[in-house]
Amino acid sequence: MWKICAIAALCSLISGVAAAHEDAGEGCTLYSKRIESPCFITLSTKEDYTIREYNSTSEFWTMTTIDTSDYRKASRTGFERNFKFISGQNSKEEKIPMTAPVLLTRKEGEDKSTVFTSSFFVPSAYSTSGDMPMPNADLGVSIVQMKHSKVAVIEFSGYVTIPSPPR
Repeated sequence: MWKICAIAALCSLISGVAAAHEDAGEGCTLYSKRIESPCFITLSTKEDYTIREYNSTSEFWTMTTIDTSDYRKASRTGFERNFKFISGQNSKEEKIPMTAPVLLTRKEGEDKSTVFTSSFFVPSAYSTSGDMPMPNADLGVSIVQMKHSKVAVIEFSGYVTIPSPPR
């Protein structure tokens, strides 16, 4: 569910900036000449959502883990860590272009603790791990390859808001 929310939020933000190209069910999307996203196949399109399949065997993502049950804190902290990496806090002190989507997933641990994971898609210019700079160790960011996944994408205007849990 959280993966769906994160993708929906990002799609809504960038859809207002530039129109996504029309695809014939598959491809790598550029939302504009500046914002790249991972390759996907559109499996089905419904009135309110689209089902996409991502098979990221050659695509890389940043990843950072945030131990908190607070959605807003996790979203902010995860974004900041990943953004510092693409802003030059890496082994090559290189700026890396912003991409879409930003993923924020939530998992409950066996001990009932909540852990969020925040990820940025790494641009295709970095097609091998040898091409890309490594995150500075103090950021708590790593580079990973995402597993095959299917997600529902919902586009809407505004931001995802999660109500505070009852106290």
